[in-house]
Amino acid sequence: MSNLTVSRYEGLLANLDAGVNELRDAEFFDLAETLEDAILFLQVIRSLDILIDDPAPAEKMTGDMETLRQLCVKMKELQNQALVLKAQAADVRIPLDELRLKKIPELMESLEVKTTTFTGLGRVQLASDLYASTRKGQKEAAMQWLRDCGYEDMIKETYNASSLKALFRRQIIEGVDIPEEIFSVTPFVRASIVKA
Repeated sequence: MSNLTVSRYEGLLANLDAGVNELRDAEFFDLAETLEDAILFLQVIRSLDILIDDPAPAEKMTGDMETLRQLCVKMKELQNQALVLKAQAADVRIPLDELRLKKIPELMESLEVKTTTFTGLGRVQLASDLYASTRKGQKEAAMQWLRDCGYEDMIKETYNASSLKALFRRQIIEGVDIPEEIFSVTPFVRASIVKA
């Protein structure tokens, strides 16, 4: 934890928040809930005030155009590796879901087994779960239903992290002051490679 800086915390939180929405849109509810748990954990860390301040800017890197080219080649290699891993994850998800959501539960039910332990593997068990989401265009109705049923504490007002970043980019360009007591904004420069 000692190397978790304020800006790294803010970046992780924004990325996780955006990821939750993307996962819910893709109906990966289990993963979305896991990310929400991670967000809660990060919020606890923030409340403990254990984050360290961002380090002083590093000395400027020196080199020549060949050094720059080599760094860009390495960046492109890593981007390609990330794309391969993402494709592999997508290829694995379908057979994984087939096993964990269909074949294994069906076989365990036919064997009348609710839990079993395999040496070197661990305990395998069936767990009841469900998918739940609000239908498109029904957010207000869903919140009213929760209020009517006494579950208003489940309702959390929020905003989209990506939209907030876009707003702050515009405001910085326009010279609008962003209230530092409310928001932590850390501009940075990122290299990108566009198709040749």
